[in-house]
Amino acid sequence: MTHYQVPLYKDVSARWTCQVELENAVYGVYISWNTRAAGWFMELRDATGTPLLSGIRLEPGVLLINRYRVTVPGLPIGDFWVMDTENAPATATLSFANLGERFLLVYTYQETI
Repeated sequence: MTHYQVPLYKDVSARWTCQVELENAVYGVYISWNTRAAGWFMELRDATGTPLLSGIRLEPGVLLINRYRVTVPGLPIGDFWVMDTENAPATATLSFANLGERFLLVYTYQETI
């Protein structure tokens, strides 16, 4: 199992993007804070900038893109999830202030042999 930590820049802005290479393909990951929903949301784009998924709420311990795999072509083979570095589900509440500190956005995939 291989893990990749997605760079988070929340100390710079409540909205940012980064390019990540996953299984030899480039994807754009867009992260933004929604004040009304009081949550962080992710959009995933392909290398040409075409949106694949949008409006994905970041939630600790939840596989974020797996449920869309059947209906959305072009998704990476692994999945994104929000890791709680304290491993304390009872207090795992993601907020504006703790993304990138207590909570990390991680991409995980199983390497084929």
